[in-house]
Amino acid sequence: FSAGAEQLSSIFSGAIDGNGEYDYQGFGLGHDIGVTLHHEWGNEGHLEWGAAQIPHCSWFGLPNDSGLAINTGTLDSGLIWQFIRMVVDESWDVPEEQFHIKTRQGMRIEHFYRDGRSWKFNDGDGMLRVMSPDGSFRRYWMILGGSIVEYWEQCASHYSSIEEILADHSSNQCP
Repeated sequence: FSAGAEQLSSIFSGAIDGNGEYDYQGFGLGHDIGVTLHHEWGNEGHLEWGAAQIPHCSWFGLPNDSGLAINTGTLDSGLIWQFIRMVVDESWDVPEEQFHIKTRQGMRIEHFYRDGRSWKFNDGDGMLRVMSPDGSFRRYWMILGGSIVEYWEQCASHYSSIEEILADHSSNQCP
């Protein structure tokens, strides 16, 4: 959520302004993740620019009352796994403040690919990432309502579960 999301990611969203005159490194607990906070319609350009300019990071636009729940670990193969669960809260119930709660207005967590394609995530959707520590190997899957979708191809995966993906990448024979 906005209280800490940017500091816990790898890159501060200010890095996407492009001036480079400040330290834009976060704590990196959200490994290779960048977020824009208080994301609103019309701010997609920040995400697009960040994804194109800093492509090793996955960029997410977090509207008010949304967040990322992140679990990370290391497989026996030495590859890093990371599961990102999208949290979209629509329960805000103070009528005079609803103008700034974009999730109640239907906004979802936005994500941009480095090639300009985008995706909107609902509450409970997820992204599983498996990557090498040096960044030379990266595979991602989206978990959408129980279906697993290949990230780059945006088509159904041959994997039937997160556990199957992790088991397949856990051996020392990984690509």
